[in-house]
Amino acid sequence: MVVDFEENQGMNAAHSFSAAPDQREFRLAVLSGIALSLLFAVAQVLGNGTPAALLILPVVALLLLALSSPELALVGLTLFLFIDLHLSLYVGAVLFTPIVALAVILHHRDFAWNELSTPLSKPLLLFGLAVLPSLFNALNPVSSIAKMYNLVAFLIAMYAVLLTFRTFDAMRRMALVFLVMTAITGTDVIRVALATGLRDYGFAGVMFVDYAGIAVNVVALMVLFTKGWRRVALLILGTLIGMGLILTQTRNAWIATGVTLAVTLGLLIRDPLVAGVTRKRMVIIAAVCIAAIAILAAGTIALNPSVGERATDITEANTVETPDALIIRNTLLTRMIIWDTALNAFLAHPFIGIGMYGFIDASYMYCRFPTMLYEIYVRGNSAHIAYLGVAAESGLIGLTAFLFLLVSTLRLAARNVRRALSQQEQRYALLSFTAMIYCTLSMFLTDAWMFGQGIVLFGIVVGLILAQHRHQQQGSPA
Repeated sequence: MVVDFEENQGMNAAHSFSAAPDQREFRLAVLSGIALSLLFAVAQVLGNGTPAALLILPVVALLLLALSSPELALVGLTLFLFIDLHLSLYVGAVLFTPIVALAVILHHRDFAWNELSTPLSKPLLLFGLAVLPSLFNALNPVSSIAKMYNLVAFLIAMYAVLLTFRTFDAMRRMALVFLVMTAITGTDVIRVALATGLRDYGFAGVMFVDYAGIAVNVVALMVLFTKGWRRVALLILGTLIGMGLILTQTRNAWIATGVTLAVTLGLLIRDPLVAGVTRKRMVIIAAVCIAAIAILAAGTIALNPSVGERATDITEANTVETPDALIIRNTLLTRMIIWDTALNAFLAHPFIGIGMYGFIDASYMYCRFPTMLYEIYVRGNSAHIAYLGVAAESGLIGLTAFLFLLVSTLRLAARNVRRALSQQEQRYALLSFTAMIYCTLSMFLTDAWMFGQGIVLFGIVVGLILAQHRHQQQGSPA
């Protein structure tokens, strides 16, 4: 996720694409008009002539708009990250990926297959092959295979970004959409928290906490890299996002955000030239950043004291009444029972696991607690730690391949920073590296990056790293 720091027209001009005007646009407009008319007529018949049939027009128009440009399709995909829509096994963002794939195919029909070859091709292939044996142990192999479309959605997002984002301007526009949508969601969280005093995740759902975690780190770097009105705008965005994140009262996201900030600041103190300042000034900036975060947290807690209570009370509990007993329920106890179940699953099948995406289906077989506790704490839940979930579902073979993929991606992102051809490119690479650090650390605390909105955003982050690597290759002397 990146935003513009300075003008770099030369690079953008070198990699921009333009199509010669022809009659294809006119034919497309005529065919689209005919198709829309037919669709409207069908909708009128099916809707018994009700005005609601008109809703099909804007829906189709949005799909046609997405198909008209891969970049617009990716912007649409980013917007879908913030729509907490669940349909059967998938969320809206995952369901939108075929539209993105079709847009890329339509506009890159002449691409060479070697363009899909990247430094991560082997790790990705290895992970894909490593999870296949797990299907032999899957309790419901059809469900597991269907859910594995989440991995396909990851690949679509990754390759779409790689093939589409040839310029810094394209990356900046995508990032601005992400940051603005995160800030808007943060504003919604603030509104609900101040009005009711309750926890809320905004219209984006629970994934907002990880969007905010990445955005806080990105904005912190952007404030360092920019000047003037851009810095002021970023500070406003950062304040809204930061307050929203704090008011969600989600400790795992707080931890991942804080650790990522600490790692990033440590890297900048070690190599302050990336920020264009001296090491002494970088230390001062880091101290100011920490103080600003402390002030923001204190102010937010003052607005909603329950945030402070949540931060210090790991045994916060509520009760669940059952026909047989009154059960005390809290987050830590819930997680520990789930983790114990996932560990039992791993120990039962340590090499190939119980089936990729199969933990929810098979968890009852590995829960050692009474059925009543299973129903309350475990049923319908995933493993809540990505690494533990991958180990339980695909065994040591899958976990080893997954770790190899993550390490390879982190190394590539770090190499992009070191080998950048300009300061601007180095800063863009640092932002993607920071986002990848957040994802990797967050996987110790959640498994949301393995499915749904999370895996789509993960694919976008990895795609940005690959796009920056490709730009360095193209910009280097032969």
